[in-house]
Amino acid sequence: MRLAAVLLLIAAACTRPPAAQRAEQGVNLHDVKVTTWAGPELRARGTAERATLTPESFVAEGVALTTAEGTQLRAPRVEGNVDLTRAAAPNGLDAKTAEGCEGSTRERVEWNDGIATTAGAVTAKGCGVELSGSRLTYNLAEGRAEIFGPVRTRIEATP
Repeated sequence: MRLAAVLLLIAAACTRPPAAQRAEQGVNLHDVKVTTWAGPELRARGTAERATLTPESFVAEGVALTTAEGTQLRAPRVEGNVDLTRAAAPNGLDAKTAEGCEGSTRERVEWNDGIATTAGAVTAKGCGVELSGSRLTYNLAEGRAEIFGPVRTRIEATP
C-alpha cells in the first residue's frame, strides 16, 4: 500500500500541467518596447503587452506599431521569425496610414518578404473611398494592394 502511494505521488509530480497552464518556451517579456531596423534604416517602433522570444521566433500580444512612413498597425497577436521575413497576425489587424486611410480584418494576415495577404474579409475607409472585399494582397515595395471579390466600393468626390 505504501509503495502504491509513493508511485502515485511520483506519477503526479511527473505529469505535465495542462496546455493552458504551460508557459511558452523562450524568454518571456512584459511591457515591451519594439524597434525594428533594416540595416541602418528605422522600419517601425511600438509596444507589445507581452512577448516570448526564442533564437528563431517570437510571439507578441497586444501589439501597436508605427512604421517609419507613419502607418499605425494594431494586432491582438503577432508571431513570426526573428528576422521578420515572415510573420502572421492570426486574429487580424487594424491599420491607419498617416493620411487617415484605415483598413482592418479579423482574419489571419500573413507577412512574407514584403507581401501581406489576408485569409478573409477586409474593409477600408477614408482617403475618399470605402470598400470591402473577400481578401487582400499588399505589396509593400510597390505600394500596391489587390482586393479580391466580391468587392464593394463607394468613392467620395471632393470639391
